[in-house]
Amino acid sequence: MNIFKELQYELPSGYDLSAQVPRNTIMAAIISLIAILAMAIILSVLVRKRQKGSGFGIIVGVALYMIFFYFASNSIANIIFGTVLKNYIEVKAVLVTVIALVTTLVPMFGRLLVMKMMAKNMNKAADAFTVGMGIMLTEGFLYVVDLFMVIVSCNTINKTGIETLLSSAESQEEFTQTLESIFEMINYRASDFLYIGIAAMALMVFHVAVTAILFAVYQNKESKGWYVFSFAAYFVIQLFNSMANYEVVSSLTKVLVTIAVVVIVTFFALRIYKIYYKKEEFGEQKKAEAAKKKMPKFDNLSKL
Repeated sequence: MNIFKELQYELPSGYDLSAQVPRNTIMAAIISLIAILAMAIILSVLVRKRQKGSGFGIIVGVALYMIFFYFASNSIANIIFGTVLKNYIEVKAVLVTVIALVTTLVPMFGRLLVMKMMAKNMNKAADAFTVGMGIMLTEGFLYVVDLFMVIVSCNTINKTGIETLLSSAESQEEFTQTLESIFEMINYRASDFLYIGIAAMALMVFHVAVTAILFAVYQNKESKGWYVFSFAAYFVIQLFNSMANYEVVSSLTKVLVTIAVVVIVTFFALRIYKIYYKKEEFGEQKKAEAAKKKMPKFDNLSKL
């Protein structure tokens, strides 16, 4: 089938319609997807084993992420660039900085707001950690969905063929856009998907670790300077993520910076957790053991 003769669309130069997505690229996406799922399970087990909060906290964390990390951040960024900074949207320095600021301040203030709103129901570290776990699980889930859609699209390109996919185009503009989208996936490297997986797992660790810091400040156990530290750490992560998205820095640089920031945050979070919340962990374990001892034994019922 010669779609260019039948539909009379012009094929831009530099495109090989026999090209396919390399197998190692698809495998890298699959590996990253599995790794993110594994990280979600590991972190969930660790949190639930040490701080057994209610399932309601997880639901709050999911809602918090969708409202503040996703919808509010995107909406506010669009409003800013559609009004105040409309004439500066093409300036990359302004673009990446504003996006990083919005995607840092809105979500982190959202976390603090939720802690204030749930003051009556957030008295223990377990309550805060389950909210953090909800945020972490949502972050991981969205990455998994994106990777799954890419894997499906890549397999469709390889099985169906580029010409067949282009045959549904109804205009030259749609034809060109579809062609560019297809080759964007074909040109992905395996390392791109591995970097995505590593960055996603690092962010998931951050969302759990920073909970200990934010909650300690919320309870007035630590200085409010830790709020600044937490905000600054997340801003650096978001700044390099934004810079990588607009090709100011490489994906590898973004991943290395993200890992470095998460390691630093986790280090301080573990210290704070050990000082203030390790006792709560053992306290919960003792309560569970005491409850088991109080349970009546029915081993001898068969002898009645």
